[in-house]
Amino acid sequence: MSWKIHHSLGKSSSDLAFVGVVDGSVIKLTPFRQTVIPPPISAFEVHFDSMIANVMFVNNSNDNNASNKLAVITKSNEIVILDKKQENNSDSKVKVTGAGGQGFTVKCDLLNPGKTFSLNNCGRWLNWSWIDEKTAIASEESTLKIIDMIEGKVIDEIICEDVIHSTTSCGNTAAILMTNGTVLKLDQDREISPWFEIENHPTNVTKLELVNNDCLIALTDRQRLFVNGKEVANGVNSFFVHSDFLLATTVKHSLRCLPLKFLSKMITTATGVDAEAMWTNESVRSLERGSRLIISVSCDTRTVLQMPRGNLEVIHPRALALHILKTMLDDLAYAKAMEILRRQRINLNLIVDHNPNLFLTNVSSFLEQITDVNRICVFVADLM
Repeated sequence: MSWKIHHSLGKSSSDLAFVGVVDGSVIKLTPFRQTVIPPPISAFEVHFDSMIANVMFVNNSNDNNASNKLAVITKSNEIVILDKKQENNSDSKVKVTGAGGQGFTVKCDLLNPGKTFSLNNCGRWLNWSWIDEKTAIASEESTLKIIDMIEGKVIDEIICEDVIHSTTSCGNTAAILMTNGTVLKLDQDREISPWFEIENHPTNVTKLELVNNDCLIALTDRQRLFVNGKEVANGVNSFFVHSDFLLATTVKHSLRCLPLKFLSKMITTATGVDAEAMWTNESVRSLERGSRLIISVSCDTRTVLQMPRGNLEVIHPRALALHILKTMLDDLAYAKAMEILRRQRINLNLIVDHNPNLFLTNVSSFLEQITDVNRICVFVADLM
């Protein structure tokens, strides 16, 4: 048995990093960008009249805020769209739990039920994937259903050569893995074709994710990590695709961070020592035994892991912190950068060493943002 983690898929700073847990007719949601609520509590709950069959977040959208949209498929063959709204109606099905409520100030954004439509037997369909705001896909044995989420109807059905094992999407492209190991590609024109670069893909997959429209990452129940059908690592028990990194936890109780730009290079690198060397020493961090990745907040350093006992732990991997710092220093966001440097106990001299000419040109901006004299003194001391 394996668990599927339902989480928002946005890669911008407007994505709230929602994670959903289905409990019968209730879905428990927490936006980890805004708050961390330990299980079995959640930030808020959304109650439905029938049991929940499946959940999916929108993947690709021109509107960055749309990545927080959620579709809930119920056993009564209804699809309910949950969206972020500022107002909270008293008769709403949303119940605020760990994030306040009951007379206290609500500490996070809520998702409220909105548009609802019915599709015949959709409660029995599997492998849901919301490609963009308009289009979603699902499977019924060997039949691929293409759904118009705006009109609320099935617009096409494609009969595949074998039973569909799982689906995933990125951008305007979807990948469909069959039980015989064949991988199909669905483009934005709803044309389906074999993914010729991938042959005999493993089918004992517990998690499948498409990155940059061309890298298909899969984790098997044997703890082997594949990219486009080629094994790139073993002993991996969970992975997550951050906005800039591929994060993976291993049976050796460590967290590894690989920049996404190295994925294509990893495909061509032979397995073994060469592939192992791509995970640099600076990107490896020790973890508690049995830790599993839940989510890593996009364009941020916050990474949430679940321990075998069920409790959550939040860490800030050094590789993510250095990448975010580089972006902040280039954007002259000195105040935010200093907060991360102090939290991570990194020498403040990095503010200058990153780009000395840029810093010397913008010293006035640095002094305007850092108004605490004590922090300026510590900064000068680190320059010595």
